[in-house]
Amino acid sequence: MIVMSRHIRVDGKVRTDTTYPCGFQDVVTINRTGEHFRLIYNTKGRFHLSRIPVEDANWKLCKIVKKAVGARAIPYVVTHDGRTIPYPNPKLKVGDTIKYDFFKGKVMDLFEWRNGVCVMVIGGRNVGRVGILQKTEKHPGSFDIVHVKDSSGHEFATRRENLFVLGKGTKPAVRLPPGKGVKLDVVTDRELRLNRMSKPKPNQNEKKLYVGTKFAKKTILPPKVAELRKSAREKKKLLRLVKEQDRKSSVKKPKVAKKKKAAKKKAPDAQSTEVAKPAED
Repeated sequence: MIVMSRHIRVDGKVRTDTTYPCGFQDVVTINRTGEHFRLIYNTKGRFHLSRIPVEDANWKLCKIVKKAVGARAIPYVVTHDGRTIPYPNPKLKVGDTIKYDFFKGKVMDLFEWRNGVCVMVIGGRNVGRVGILQKTEKHPGSFDIVHVKDSSGHEFATRRENLFVLGKGTKPAVRLPPGKGVKLDVVTDRELRLNRMSKPKPNQNEKKLYVGTKFAKKTILPPKVAELRKSAREKKKLLRLVKEQDRKSSVKKPKVAKKKKAAKKKAPDAQSTEVAKPAED
């Protein structure tokens, strides 16, 4: 019912299909609550809804998977989420990432594939891990192998097709899930999970505050929006009270008024019959 009521937006468009698929880097918006989330992988390979501010809810990162020239010699690129962008930047290559504004349909920034950039693994056994691109091994006729080093100093290798550039330099352009893309060993993960279960956090379902941003001391909604919504709620309450009072007053009204009206209607009929009888004599 929530989806069918047109409360959910994916990449700025209302989706009423409950089976509509959401993918990596998609932005999900809940209109009623004013919350925005970005779909991103955690180190367990599962999708994580990363809460983002309103300023970041109009763009997403898209990986270039194809570059070609179409009909009438029009160049175009295709992104990982199926978008076709004509007349792209000539510097764009397959494997690069663009910062795409899906409301305006424009490319805001370009993140090139090169050594020393921050990348995330989106395929294979290391899904969700984040690190710095170290080097690329080219194997003609086979898959190119890329070596990545995470913030904890662990190195791992994967295919080049499995990597997604997250930003310029070592700083990602998007907010990472808890853990910052560092995969823990089995023992450490188990200890943290047991500690978390033994000390549950109160009020986990309440809206969270942004930490490390300019929204750190504010709620998720801007103050003006919060005031407008509060006034709208008060007006609805007043209207509801007025309707209830009208309904109660209509129910408590005595039925004497109806009887008087009926008597008044009968009285003129009786007078007309009395007046008509002497006329006959």
